[in-house]
Amino acid sequence: MEEEYFYTLKFADLTPEHFVGEWEVAVLNRPPGAGEIGLPLVARDYFHADGSFATVTDKRQEGTWCVIRDEMLQRPYLAIDLGATPVKALITRFQQSSSATAAQLHLYLLDGTELVLDKGGPVSLSPPTSPAR
Repeated sequence: MEEEYFYTLKFADLTPEHFVGEWEVAVLNRPPGAGEIGLPLVARDYFHADGSFATVTDKRQEGTWCVIRDEMLQRPYLAIDLGATPVKALITRFQQSSSATAAQLHLYLLDGTELVLDKGGPVSLSPPTSPAR
């Protein structure tokens, strides 16, 4: 089986379709004293094409999601609303496998928390290497 590699997508190329699917959430970095962010930090998240969203830990929460961009620099943000506290996270990296069957999404929240979401299996971020000569 041929090994797959992940490539970083340009922010201008990101569409809502890139986010649809099931994602595993993990915390990459959480500063001391960071407050409640309104989103479970270890969960399985489901982004649906109709803009609905569900997160599952020991209980299921439902809400909505969308990708928004700031006016000046067109930076993409992922906005998730579960009812209590809406979450707006800067998308700092989106990587997709060459077959588009797996992806990794890096998010940065206002309190300094960094999240990594994985979709479609294990992620190998090793770049392609040239064969030994």
